[in-house]
Amino acid sequence: MLLSIMERLVVMNLLPRQGNVTTLRLIKETESMVGFTDEELAKLNFVQGPKSMNWDDKDKDGNATVVPVDVELGPTAIGLIKDALRKKEKASELAMDELPLYDRMMEDNDGKEDS
Repeated sequence: MLLSIMERLVVMNLLPRQGNVTTLRLIKETESMVGFTDEELAKLNFVQGPKSMNWDDKDKDGNATVVPVDVELGPTAIGLIKDALRKKEKASELAMDELPLYDRMMEDNDGKEDS
Protein backbone atom coordinates (compact mmCIF):
# COMPACT_ATOMS: atom_id res chain seq x y z
CA MET A 1 0.00 0.00 0.00
CA LEU A 2 1.45 3.34 -1.05
CA LEU A 3 1.29 5.82 1.82
CA SER A 4 1.88 9.56 1.52
CA ILE A 5 3.63 11.59 4.19
CA MET A 6 0.29 12.61 5.70
CA GLU A 7 -1.07 9.05 5.62
CA ARG A 8 2.05 7.77 7.37
CA LEU A 9 1.59 10.36 10.12
CA VAL A 10 -2.10 9.47 10.41
CA VAL A 11 -1.36 5.73 10.67
CA MET A 12 1.21 6.31 13.42
CA ASN A 13 -1.32 8.38 15.37
CA LEU A 14 -4.12 5.82 14.90
CA LEU A 15 -2.24 2.78 16.16
CA PRO A 16 -3.25 1.84 19.71
CA ARG A 17 -0.82 2.45 22.56
CA GLN A 18 -2.05 -0.50 24.65
CA GLY A 19 -2.85 -4.15 24.03
CA ASN A 20 -1.57 -7.65 24.56
CA VAL A 21 2.09 -8.44 23.93
CA THR A 22 1.45 -9.85 20.46
CA THR A 23 -0.50 -6.79 19.37
CA LEU A 24 2.10 -4.42 20.80
CA ARG A 25 4.88 -6.19 18.90
CA LEU A 26 2.85 -5.91 15.70
CA ILE A 27 2.26 -2.20 16.38
CA LYS A 28 5.99 -1.68 16.93
CA GLU A 29 6.75 -3.43 13.62
CA THR A 30 4.09 -1.39 11.80
CA GLU A 31 5.45 1.85 13.24
CA SER A 32 8.92 0.99 11.99
CA MET A 33 7.55 0.35 8.48
CA VAL A 34 5.54 3.59 8.24
CA GLY A 35 7.95 5.73 10.25
CA PHE A 36 10.48 8.09 8.73
CA THR A 37 14.17 7.41 8.16
CA ASP A 38 16.85 9.87 9.25
CA GLU A 39 17.33 10.81 5.60
CA GLU A 40 13.60 11.53 5.15
CA LEU A 41 13.49 13.58 8.35
CA ALA A 42 16.42 15.69 7.15
CA LYS A 43 14.75 16.29 3.77
CA LEU A 44 11.29 17.02 5.17
CA ASN A 45 12.35 19.41 7.92
CA PHE A 46 9.24 18.79 10.08
CA VAL A 47 8.05 21.76 12.13
CA GLN A 48 5.44 21.28 14.85
CA GLY A 49 3.06 24.21 15.04
CA PRO A 50 0.49 24.87 17.77
CA LYS A 51 -2.20 22.86 15.98
CA SER A 52 -0.48 21.31 13.00
CA MET A 53 2.63 19.64 11.64
CA ASN A 54 4.31 21.22 8.63
CA TRP A 55 7.04 19.94 6.36
CA ASP A 56 8.91 20.71 3.15
CA ASP A 57 8.12 17.99 0.61
CA LYS A 58 9.65 19.76 -2.39
CA ASP A 59 13.14 21.03 -3.06
CA LYS A 60 13.93 24.54 -4.36
CA ASP A 61 13.17 23.38 -7.93
CA GLY A 62 9.75 21.99 -6.97
CA ASN A 63 10.76 18.34 -7.14
CA ALA A 64 9.43 15.91 -4.54
CA THR A 65 11.99 15.22 -1.83
CA VAL A 66 10.14 12.22 -0.41
CA VAL A 67 7.86 10.03 -2.50
CA PRO A 68 5.05 7.85 -1.14
CA VAL A 69 6.34 4.69 0.53
CA ASP A 70 5.09 1.22 -0.40
CA VAL A 71 4.31 -0.48 2.90
CA GLU A 72 3.12 -4.08 3.11
CA LEU A 73 0.63 -4.06 5.96
CA GLY A 74 -0.64 -7.42 7.13
CA PRO A 75 -4.30 -8.17 7.84
CA THR A 76 -3.95 -7.62 11.59
CA ALA A 77 -2.30 -4.20 11.17
CA ILE A 78 -4.95 -3.22 8.61
CA GLY A 79 -7.63 -4.39 11.06
CA LEU A 80 -6.18 -2.21 13.84
CA ILE A 81 -6.12 0.83 11.57
CA LYS A 82 -9.65 0.19 10.30
CA ASP A 83 -10.95 -0.29 13.85
CA ALA A 84 -9.42 3.02 14.94
CA LEU A 85 -10.90 4.81 11.92
CA ARG A 86 -14.34 3.26 12.51
CA LYS A 87 -14.31 4.31 16.18
CA LYS A 88 -13.39 7.87 15.26
CA GLU A 89 -16.06 8.02 12.56
CA LYS A 90 -18.74 6.57 14.86
CA ALA A 91 -17.87 9.13 17.55
CA SER A 92 -17.89 11.93 14.91
CA GLU A 93 -14.20 12.54 15.67
CA LEU A 94 -12.74 11.78 12.24
CA ALA A 95 -10.41 14.60 11.17
CA MET A 96 -10.04 16.01 7.66
CA ASP A 97 -6.43 14.76 7.55
CA GLU A 98 -7.73 11.24 8.22
CA LEU A 99 -10.45 11.27 5.56
CA PRO A 100 -8.29 10.20 2.56
CA LEU A 101 -6.93 7.22 4.51
CA TYR A 102 -10.45 6.38 5.74
CA ASP A 103 -11.73 6.38 2.16
CA ARG A 104 -8.90 4.13 0.98
CA MET A 105 -9.06 1.71 3.89
CA MET A 106 -12.83 1.33 4.02
CA GLU A 107 -13.42 0.59 0.35
CA ASP A 108 -13.11 -2.98 -0.85
CA ASN A 109 -12.19 -4.01 -4.37
CA ASP A 110 -15.78 -3.58 -5.57
CA GLY A 111 -15.84 0.08 -4.53
CA LYS A 112 -18.33 -0.65 -1.75
CA GLU A 113 -17.70 0.73 1.69
CA ASP A 114 -16.41 -1.79 4.23
CA SER A 115 -18.53 -2.01 7.36
